[in-house]
Amino acid sequence: MQLDEICAAIVDCEHKTAPEGDGYALSVGTRAMKHGRLVLDACKPVSETTYICWSRRMMPVQGDLVLAREAPVGQVIRVPRRPRICLGQRTVLIRPDAARVHPRFLHYWLLGPDAQGPMAAQAAGATVAHLNVEDIRRLDVSRLPRDRKHQQAAAESLGAIDDLIENNRRRVEVLEEMARAIYREWFVHFRYPGHENSNVVGTIVGALPDGWSAHRSRDLMAEGVLDIGDGYRAKNSEMTGTDQGLPFVRVGNVRDGWLSIAGCDRLPDDYKARLRSKVSRSGDVVISMKGTVGRHALVHESDVAMSYSPQVSYWRSLAPDVFSPTYLYLWIQSHDFIQQCAAVKGATDMADYVNLTDQRRMTLVQPSREVMARFGELVQPAILEAGVLRRQGANLSAMRDLLLPKLVTGQIDVSSLDLDALVGDSVA
Repeated sequence: MQLDEICAAIVDCEHKTAPEGDGYALSVGTRAMKHGRLVLDACKPVSETTYICWSRRMMPVQGDLVLAREAPVGQVIRVPRRPRICLGQRTVLIRPDAARVHPRFLHYWLLGPDAQGPMAAQAAGATVAHLNVEDIRRLDVSRLPRDRKHQQAAAESLGAIDDLIENNRRRVEVLEEMARAIYREWFVHFRYPGHENSNVVGTIVGALPDGWSAHRSRDLMAEGVLDIGDGYRAKNSEMTGTDQGLPFVRVGNVRDGWLSIAGCDRLPDDYKARLRSKVSRSGDVVISMKGTVGRHALVHESDVAMSYSPQVSYWRSLAPDVFSPTYLYLWIQSHDFIQQCAAVKGATDMADYVNLTDQRRMTLVQPSREVMARFGELVQPAILEAGVLRRQGANLSAMRDLLLPKLVTGQIDVSSLDLDALVGDSVA
């Protein structure tokens, strides 16, 4: 049996780039498809006219699937109810026949090994890995479980996990945007509580409220207020080869706003004492110095020490009442770190590497202790909650990725699956 036999339609995209528009709808290209999920920030806004023109072959509706047939092959997302979307280049619209297959189960099955393997093999034969629409229509679905009760139960189980992941992601966005908004109001526009009664004084960065000051980061380190840690150049022979020991963090572990230590190489536990200042701790802000420069995360772990390669540095507040970790995190996030370092270098283009010397010459504004304390009381709980939600989301994603291939191939009997217990363990 072929894929087109269980689908109402399989429709190709327009073979040209949609012009950017006012955001009436979003054009979904392959960059906006990741791990089976739609990445809205990677979509292109388009006008109503473009949306209608690019959907003339078939208007995407909720529950349809979009499959990437190139760059990379095989990503699949579900069409949401909102926002409106149209197909970007190198994609195909798939409308499952609900009488022949559970639509959401087909989404997960296409992400599983019985579909991904054949699609990858088919695409590998081309000069540039890609699938033709006919390749997709002829995809063998004979191994897809036919039991509709299993399809529905598996789709509901995986869908519940995905819905929880998406809910966590949205909560993180709200919490962090609230924190950024307060930061901008207080420390960019200087509309903090009591600002009406404050005078201003001149500093190296211009006028600041009385009681505030501006410093080079190296001067703050000399005063014992701030530290910028360097890295430890580990050798493969030093790694434990297990998932036990001191996590060794590289650039790839520094995500947008959080630190992923799953799958890290590990150093023996006794390295914590040997490395001393080269070990991070809860409250540090880590920054990627190479690759994607300026990616940063607040370290939330209190019981796990971390060491860094020379590609990652960390900023540490030695006096939280002067510079709280939350303030440092939002300062780095709210200022273009790459551009600041490029300015320090005297460069006119984007820096692709930021060394410790550059970071020690950056300028920070030091608010009054009273304002800093009130800011921490107001914002720190939101940032800490966002960190918890990010870790929960990562655990849920790992569980979903582990369950998906087993559920869509029928290796696990869904009736024996205690989803509540699994989710509870993941978010604990």
